[in-house]
Formats: sequence, C-alpha cells, structure tokens
Amino acid sequence: MNKHASVSPAAGWGRLALVVVLIAGCTPPTILVEPQPAARATSQPGLPNISFPTGPGYPHHVVFVVDRSGSTLDVFDDVRSKVLSMVAALKYDQHFHVVFFGGRPLEMDAQNLVEASFDNKVSCAKFLGTVQPEGLTDPIQALRRAFDVLSRATRKPGKIIFLLTDGDFPDNAKVLQTIRELNADKTVVICTYRCGDRSPAAEEVLKAIARENAGRYEFLPFRNLP
Repeated sequence: MNKHASVSPAAGWGRLALVVVLIAGCTPPTILVEPQPAARATSQPGLPNISFPTGPGYPHHVVFVVDRSGSTLDVFDDVRSKVLSMVAALKYDQHFHVVFFGGRPLEMDAQNLVEASFDNKVSCAKFLGTVQPEGLTDPIQALRRAFDVLSRATRKPGKIIFLLTDGDFPDNAKVLQTIRELNADKTVVICTYRCGDRSPAAEEVLKAIARENAGRYEFLPFRNLP
C-alpha cells in the first residue's frame, strides 16, 4: 500500500535504554528446537521452536527483516521493541543481522552477520533507535539482502529469517515468487510476524510464507493498533 510518513528520530523510544540494561543483566535463555506444525500461531516471546528442513537444528544464523514503511507508523515503536527483545534472547554462539525495508534497505553497519555479543547487541539497539518509519511496504530488496548475508554464513547449521511486517505488500504474488526463487533449496526457515491489523490478504500471504518455508506465523497484538 502506497503510504508515506515520517516522525522525529527515536520518537517514543524511551524503553530502549531499559531493554539494553536488561540485556546486560540477564543470561539469555536456552532455545530448544523441536518439530512443530508449520505456520502454527504462537504467543511465546523471543525465538520460537523451529523444525529445520533437515530435521531438528539450532538457528545459528539469524536475520531480521523488518518493516519500517509509513503504514507501520502507529506500531513502529512496538516493532522495534520486539526486534530488540528477540536480539537480546540470542546466545553468544549465534550470529545475527537486521535489515529494514521501506524505500531502500537500511542495515546494521557491518552489513553482515555478527556475533550475538553484548557489544553487538548494544550496537544493534543504537541502530534501531535511529530508524524512522517511511516509504512503501515492499520487502523484496531487503529479502534479497537477507539471503545474500545468509549465503556467507559459517558451516554451523541453521539459517532463519524473521520477517516482521504489517503484510501490506503492493504485490503479494511477487513477494511469494521471489522467496520461492531465493529459497529454492529450502535451507532457510522463514518465520513471519504480522505487526498491524491490515487486510485479510496480509494475514494470508504471511501465513503462506511461513508455511512454504518451514516456519511459523504469529500476529502481534500491539496496543497501538490503528
């Protein structure tokens, strides 16, 4: 959907410092991976249990593809908080990257997977605080970047993309086809999170992405839903 919006940098982002403090003061939980039905809704925070195509595996390589388009304006602070809480839950032997879409992709400075160390989590938090919602809900360039980053991952098993969006894509069929081409070998699990109460088509396309890529779908009932 063609919507544009902008807000002042880091508006309403006062929770950021608190979350960073929590990162410093807690030990991330162990994330167990167990077989689960594809695209099953879950309310569990952080990283869900995932069944990889080759059997149970540990997601060592994690890329967050996040919607910052104008249509997310009302829920964007909650989207950032969700991403940061998921990053906080990563363990030290995992690597991660964050890519935003809405206009050109915006990425963490490394533009590659980085170790889930405390310093890198803090750098991620600072990066998140600079991002503003604007542009169109077109994830294709950001998804291409995510797959490119994952193609340079180490030999450790487990590649996963977390797609957080309102699903208000201008061309659902094109998004699905692009993912099918990028993930033809099904080596990357994709989990989808619907961040906003948009059309039924938005829910269906996000469920289809999760179902076709061994992932899970979840609706995030943020308090600021329009």
